[in-house]
Amino acid sequence: MPRKLRVEKLRTRLRLDDLGFEEWLSFLVGWHPPETDFARERSRWQTWDQFDSEYRLLREEVLAHEWVQNDLARGKIIFAETRYQEQHQKGE
Repeated sequence: MPRKLRVEKLRTRLRLDDLGFEEWLSFLVGWHPPETDFARERSRWQTWDQFDSEYRLLREEVLAHEWVQNDLARGKIIFAETRYQEQHQKGE
């Protein structure tokens, strides 16, 4: 008699640890959509919408990070947070 295997759900929640160092730096200092095929193949995001939606998912975790807290204490706002605030002022 065949046994049923229990299949566990995979973790689907995105975490800051899921990003590479380059993606993490993109949130901090800047990013733009890839312009060449070579860059498109290596980029996590292809559009501003993809970049912004992942930042929205990770926003609380990013803002709680020690590096970001140090910047905020000095009055510096990271790139992705600046975009986020601009979009919310426009009502998007």
